[in-house]
Amino acid sequence: MSDRPLATERRELRHGGLWEPHLEDRALVVVLFFDDVSDPVSGGNQVTTVVGDLEGEGHHRWFEEIGYPSQHLFEPGSLESRDHHRVRIEILQPLFGDPTGAPSSCVLASDPEWLGDTAASIERQTTSVRRLMKIVRIKAGDDIAYGVADSEGVMVYRGTPFVAWEPTETVVPWDRVQLLAPVIPTKVVCVGRNYVDHASERGGEVPEEPLIFMKPATAVVGPDASVVLPATSNEVHHEAELAAVIHRVAHNVRAEDASQYILGYTAANDVTARDLQNRDGQWTRAKGFDTFCPLGPAIETELDPLERLAVICRVNGDVRQAGFTSDMVFGVAELFEFITAVMTLLPGDVILTGTPAGVGKIESGDTVEVEIDGIGILSNRVVRR
Repeated sequence: MSDRPLATERRELRHGGLWEPHLEDRALVVVLFFDDVSDPVSGGNQVTTVVGDLEGEGHHRWFEEIGYPSQHLFEPGSLESRDHHRVRIEILQPLFGDPTGAPSSCVLASDPEWLGDTAASIERQTTSVRRLMKIVRIKAGDDIAYGVADSEGVMVYRGTPFVAWEPTETVVPWDRVQLLAPVIPTKVVCVGRNYVDHASERGGEVPEEPLIFMKPATAVVGPDASVVLPATSNEVHHEAELAAVIHRVAHNVRAEDASQYILGYTAANDVTARDLQNRDGQWTRAKGFDTFCPLGPAIETELDPLERLAVICRVNGDVRQAGFTSDMVFGVAELFEFITAVMTLLPGDVILTGTPAGVGKIESGDTVEVEIDGIGILSNRVVRR
């Protein structure tokens, strides 16, 4: 095992200035570090994030390349064909309180025989190794940065979750952190009438295909920011929604591939001037006012919207909406395929997936909370100026 400091090794776990763990809902997340191995694609040392699946299929299908830095599959045979290689595996901890991903096990080997023995050893040591990461965007003093939340505060990262994503040794305590909207999208794509009960309460039917519309990026605000009621509306409603955050450029993506393009999920409030929506017949003005798209508090990278995740909205502590993501008419993957056939989604763009029944009026002075299982609570105060 290397005697170099972990921080030094971690800084070297990059390729072309990028090191970005890409997490999937699998049994094991690891990072492979190759010393003295020329990458046939890039010409440099091979550094890659991989997912290991230790259940049911044996170790010959243990490694799957999922993104960086090249797109080829690693099988045991491909390792055997390389000479003089050394491999280190880092198992990323699933603990919420360990955002650095410090290894729970490390293996160093100089021949390919480590594959079977190491996999078996890791399987014995690890029942369910999964890195749960809550990505936040914060303001601390005059600085704005991305980081990962834990119980003590926010571990600050250099860059963004979309490029040049690298941890620092700085942890900002919670009492010095202001949470901001977790992303600044180029666009917010929304879906109407994606819950049967909400379509019914609005007097409409569920559409045969997704009904999409957009909010401008200027509508986005973060946790604890004010939602400002416009002078031109007397009936503004809350709409609690699950939001998907886009990880990389997506165009004409098949539903079965959608998860590869999604960084994670956050909570959203699709604030709507209902009287203007009814009057206009189209939704741009009613949905597009500044502050009409609160997002936050964090992006959860390990969340399955197919599970029965509660979507709840409270106004002044009273529950107004209570639905489940499993009740969506069109699932996230279906929406992703439909939307990317229409437009290209860019890193940081957001898809709002629809709201359950119970939408209602909010007034100046109200506190609106959107809570989604596994993500947390997005809270905003309503004001009129």
